[in-house]
Amino acid sequence: MTVDGQLDLHAFTSFDYSVGGPSVLTIADPVFGGGPLNMPGQGVGRYAVGDREVFRPLQYCSAHLMMVREDASWLARAVVTDSSAHIEALLKRIGRFPRLTFGALLRKRAISAVVDSVTLDQALRFAPINNSAKHDFDHPKDTHMFSYEDALAAYFICRRLALRLYPLARIETDMSVFDVEPAGFDSRTGHLTGA
Repeated sequence: MTVDGQLDLHAFTSFDYSVGGPSVLTIADPVFGGGPLNMPGQGVGRYAVGDREVFRPLQYCSAHLMMVREDASWLARAVVTDSSAHIEALLKRIGRFPRLTFGALLRKRAISAVVDSVTLDQALRFAPINNSAKHDFDHPKDTHMFSYEDALAAYFICRRLALRLYPLARIETDMSVFDVEPAGFDSRTGHLTGA
């Protein structure tokens, strides 16, 4: 999905949309609001205001991933952190523990009792990546803990985990709104018109 260290927007947006649920295109669709910075509280946006803590991290991912930069690796940590925050918000809702962190949530019986074992195992395997993104800053000067490819992998891992967690998380948003093809996107070709 990257060419010479740059994100291939057509390949990325096409694959992301094919995953289902809120993609960078559907979370930031200008038809439903002002793009990555749209404000559901102002009557625009695809998700319900009550779900802001769940979906806002994906809006940040959208903003980071869609930025065209010469050195996109500077945004990699933010993508990993925000992707993880999306899963953490879903787990908080499932377990009803609003103050616990990603790893602590996964150790709670209220989570393991309702999340299937495969999803729970995958989330447990992802937890150290989340912890590194949030807490580890000891990598060498002028380097990045995560590559842009790492960030894309983390984003898609979290997107897939989220699809299995949405039904358990008491989401107010009608998830079918994310099935509406985004403005300017042709799902047959996987291309953004005018891009």
